[in-house]
Amino acid sequence: LRFTGVPGYVASSPEELFTPDAAARRELPPVETPPGDGAARYSKAGLPWGGQASYLAREFALAAPDGGKIFDERQGTVEMWVKTADGYSTLANKTLVRCGSFSLLRRYNAGTYAIIANGQFQRFFPLPNNRWTHLAFTWQPSGVANTDIEIKLFADGIEIKSNDMGPNGTPFRKVPPGWSGDKLIVSGGMFISNLRVSGSVRYKNNFRRPDAPFEPDEDTRALCRFDGSGEAWIAGKKVPAP
Repeated sequence: LRFTGVPGYVASSPEELFTPDAAARRELPPVETPPGDGAARYSKAGLPWGGQASYLAREFALAAPDGGKIFDERQGTVEMWVKTADGYSTLANKTLVRCGSFSLLRRYNAGTYAIIANGQFQRFFPLPNNRWTHLAFTWQPSGVANTDIEIKLFADGIEIKSNDMGPNGTPFRKVPPGWSGDKLIVSGGMFISNLRVSGSVRYKNNFRRPDAPFEPDEDTRALCRFDGSGEAWIAGKKVPAP
């Protein structure tokens, strides 16, 4: 059985995210990337609220000024806006961000993974082409015996159920202590905006995706808007950013 006129990813159930981006399958032209050879290049890249975004040319790391841990290992949220830069392939095989034993990554024909140590959460869904997508990953105490945390993944405000669940088909995981690191590492080769790490669970159910840039608050552990300001926030302090 062959489908034509749709992207190379088709959902197998209503719970999965399916985006028919084109009436006919075709090779998409590359998205124009801002000129220059610096670590980050800025442009009006079509964010929902306007303003500048970054195309990261190479990997970038945010470090806590005091050498402390970036994540609260008990509960939290990591979220960002991302956008493809060359049709189907840019984000198909890339680790978006990582910190210690945490990684949020895409793998070609395998889906989107969020990993905390040995606690893996995987779901196959496509990222829309040439459009900003808001990704959010949360963790919180599970309250379930023999597990430590409950984890969730959201794309554009819609919870994405995992194909790789924990005990008894649930999103609960047992993870070792000390999984957070002291650096938040962001991959190059992609458009990114408003990367935020919080010490609270900001999303528990489906939500309307944010329509304004984030502002630091009491729950913000790290925030980088990648808007050309040259500033980011880590542990309540301003640090240099691309």
